Amino acid sequence: MSVPVEIDDPVADVLRWQRANERRAYLASEFYKRQERELAERQKILESVCHYCQVPATTRDHIVPRSRLAVVRDRTILNTVPACQPCNKRKADLRSDCRCPICVQAWAVLGPSELVDVRLMTMSCLPDD
Repeated sequence: MSVPVEIDDPVADVLRWQRANERRAYLASEFYKRQERELAERQKILESVCHYCQVPATTRDHIVPRSRLAVVRDRTILNTVPACQPCNKRKADLRSDCRCPICVQAWAVLGPSELVDVRLMTMSCLPDD
């Protein structure tokens, strides 16, 4: 009965080491790219106003809450708007009664097909006439 003998191959070791280093460099660059995007997004938020009450925004609010998404990932539809912390907390996972085109389109495409226990919040992004 023969036992397989492991032969040291320095070329294979170097290639394996080189591929591992390339992979680490790629992952590090992707991490930093994502961090740059998040910083740019955060800066955009700080420069905008709340979608609901028009004060300076500090967060982003999901128009259709993630817990109620019918379509998982449709990147063509805007589902977040700038919001201040109090409005974002008050809305939570509820549906706002906002009737602006952005909100209507988001609910039409991303929302559940039938209205299932969607409580309305009296938050509107349109000024009262």
